[in-house]
Amino acid sequence: MRALLVVDMQNGFCHPRGSVPAMLGPMEGVATAIAGCVAAVAAARAAGVPVVYTRHCYRPGYVDAGANFERLGAGIRDSGGLLRGSWDAEVLDELAPAGGDVVVDKTRYDAFFATDLELVLRGAGVTDLIVCGVATNVCVASSVRTAYAADFGVTVVPEACAGWTTALHEAALKVLAESMFADVRSVRECFTPR
Repeated sequence: MRALLVVDMQNGFCHPRGSVPAMLGPMEGVATAIAGCVAAVAAARAAGVPVVYTRHCYRPGYVDAGANFERLGAGIRDSGGLLRGSWDAEVLDELAPAGGDVVVDKTRYDAFFATDLELVLRGAGVTDLIVCGVATNVCVASSVRTAYAADFGVTVVPEACAGWTTALHEAALKVLAESMFADVRSVRECFTPR
């Protein structure tokens, strides 16, 4: 059984007023990735494929952020970004989860680390993941590698992902495909009956 995993398509990363774009500027290709994710979610729902979202967010006071966040996340802390329950942590309006969708909150790049994502997927009988979201070279790639190591079949949808730069997006896709961590296929290829 397949599931669509939508990684971190939230205001804090993808909206122009989000905390991360406010610090770093917009992610290259994010508008294309949003449109691609909208298409992937619609295709998944039409095909009866479950949709699982991740949100990268922290508890008040960033008590679950960890040592690496302390080194790298000062700007996020200073802006109050990515806090659970905030607008910044919510999935973009155009991709809002529907009834029956699962939302998994995470505090690290890897969506499987210290979350119940694998339990949710195994409990639903999922064996194969179709993955989209941001950033291709960070949270998407980290999650794909763990999914592969956990023996899920993995496909990444390139037009539904964005990296911090186009070069990093393309490099991440190349590494994932050539290292056989994932197939790279379009939305149409993922959801067209064979």
